[in-house]
Amino acid sequence: MEQIQQGQLSTAIGGFPFLEVLNLKPITDHDKPAIFFGMYNSNDWNTLYKMTSYTTIFWGGADSWSIPNVSLLKQSRFRHITCTNKTSENLNKLGIKCEVLTVLRSFFKNALFSPTIKQDKIYSYIPHHRQAYYNKPMIDSLNLEDKLLVGDFANGINQKDWENGAGLDYYSQCYLGLFLCTGSGGGTGIIEMGLCGIKVITNVLEAPNTIPWKSKQDILDIIQSEKNTIGDKDVNLADKVRDWLSPDIEFLKITT
Repeated sequence: MEQIQQGQLSTAIGGFPFLEVLNLKPITDHDKPAIFFGMYNSNDWNTLYKMTSYTTIFWGGADSWSIPNVSLLKQSRFRHITCTNKTSENLNKLGIKCEVLTVLRSFFKNALFSPTIKQDKIYSYIPHHRQAYYNKPMIDSLNLEDKLLVGDFANGINQKDWENGAGLDYYSQCYLGLFLCTGSGGGTGIIEMGLCGIKVITNVLEAPNTIPWKSKQDILDIIQSEKNTIGDKDVNLADKVRDWLSPDIEFLKITT
């Protein structure tokens, strides 16, 4: 049983230290097994085309929308994994078998997220350059006004600062999360809020702290119900989320 020792992180998600957390080196040998985190741009694909050995692709979400070489990815030397059902569905429709994994505990091992006393705001992540994808029109229609706290890394906070306390500063002002992305975006924030003991309205993924929705009225009803938790600290929910995270890094092992 050989274990992957090298990988590539797409620049599109470069703020996430996947290689560092999993003790992987950048790809230097195209003839040895490797893992790719995200397939978002030409640099990712150019490196993939050079690979001759077993390769695992950890799909993020939007990268599964447009794939330039489907037939290549159907080859048996490729393994496809993701943490969101929608991404898996996109790939399976193309005949590319994709496994859905539970979010990995190791991705959050160095992050400072812990149960917090809930305050009166609702947090949502809406990148300024992808507002439609993150369903800003629906969020605007809820008329949350000054009760909506919007996160966007364009505001100058980098990923390291976010994990080292800036993120907790945001979440500690809230009693609920609102991640209405039409695709698979925002999964990390959903789990982070769960580790703070806060529920999230979302269809992006299923976790102990997520509440699915179908209509605007569903969202409004959930908001009204969760207002009753303002002032609480839900340690039990945070523990459930942490226990739910997978300790397994089996996906780094390849039978050759």
